[in-house]
Amino acid sequence: MKLLVVLSALLAVAAQAASGGEDVQRRLYAVNQSAKDRGSISVYDIDAGHRLVKTIPTVAGVADVKGVAASAATGRFYVAYRDRAGFGMLYCLNLYD
Repeated sequence: MKLLVVLSALLAVAAQAASGGEDVQRRLYAVNQSAKDRGSISVYDIDAGHRLVKTIPTVAGVADVKGVAASAATGRFYVAYRDRAGFGMLYCLNLYD
């Protein structure tokens, strides 16, 4: 399965700095590129040997992921993609919900 991998420990470290908390869970967020679940986001626990924690379904019709950005301060995860018709699209998820 081909994955577009983004923001692992940096997101966790920045979240700890922003919250001042000691209990930090380091996660890796990867946007799936496989035909079966294209556009969904797989979440892995870095400290547990990169164990899959969950897969977050997103929007239908993702054809080609173009870019990803995240903010630990706001807890937002942005994915830029082209839909099946070729139109440029963007979706945003709240990671802290």
